[in-house]
Amino acid sequence: MRWEQWVDNAAEWDSFFEELASLSGSDLTGHLQAFGLVQEPDLMAFSKLRRSAEGRAVPVPGAFSGSDSDVALLALGFGRGEPGALSVPYVQKAEA
Repeated sequence: MRWEQWVDNAAEWDSFFEELASLSGSDLTGHLQAFGLVQEPDLMAFSKLRRSAEGRAVPVPGAFSGSDSDVALLALGFGRGEPGALSVPYVQKAEA
């Protein structure tokens, strides 16, 4: 439902993407906070995330429910990576 709204109203997002394109630095958490995309509970959950043993993944606990918090935690999970060493967050699929 949201995707169709976003596509139908793409011009409304122009300023958002212009601002996004102008960002500098690598503070993902700070940028997500500045855009109002994460909340304090998301940041608390992020503080508990760790990279997997091989360092290439970031397991997110629980099952994906599609909530804003789930999406925020997946976005924040990329912050566990390092320059030149991407770590990809993932969460288990919820049972159907």
